[in-house]
Amino acid sequence: MHPTPTTSTPALRPGERIGGIVLNEAGDYQHHLVLLPARPKAGLTWQAAKDWAASVGGELPTPQEQSLLFAHCKDHLPEAWCWSNKEAADASYAWFFYFYSGLQGIYSKSFEGSAVAVRRLILESFNSFGGTAAPAPAQAKTIAALRKRLERWELDHLRALSVSLHQQLEAAHERAERLQSELDRAWRNAEAWQDDAMELVKQLEASGEQIGITQAGQLVVVEQEGGAA
Repeated sequence: MHPTPTTSTPALRPGERIGGIVLNEAGDYQHHLVLLPARPKAGLTWQAAKDWAASVGGELPTPQEQSLLFAHCKDHLPEAWCWSNKEAADASYAWFFYFYSGLQGIYSKSFEGSAVAVRRLILESFNSFGGTAAPAPAQAKTIAALRKRLERWELDHLRALSVSLHQQLEAAHERAERLQSELDRAWRNAEAWQDDAMELVKQLEASGEQIGITQAGQLVVVEQEGGAA
């Protein structure tokens, strides 16, 4: 029989919060994620964000861990783009997470974004069965429930993100239509003004006059050269 792990809670320092339990690809316990309370005072490039996280006793989270933080600690996260520790395929870019909406993406490492720091705890009570041995039934049930919860949250998150992006797209389309309408109106006004100006020039020429401009930049009507004295 496999030993049943005892329930245990990570010891937290002041201001820290549990971000959740991280599982590996096989669904086995990997570590507890702890969100540190420190926040940078200014925007940071990717490397500067890594250095800052180390200076406060932590590390940048992985993209997976950022999703976990968004699910469990959203009220304690900055509503900003925050760097992860993962580089993109192009080494001049890295992954980051928008903690306002849950959107993930990549950006140039030179961009000055924000960051949060985490630390990782491995509790022996969660790892007492060790190796690749199967967990006890109660532990397996807990892991299965957590996996379902994460899958359900991911689906809900993707649905909400899809709705948000659709609304943003519709709003952008409406703005584009308004701008196009304003542009068309401006062109019509400009063409009407040009037609009026040309008509005025013709009338002046017919009466032996023309439009001139003073050194001060003012438009004046003067007699055409060779016209009446």
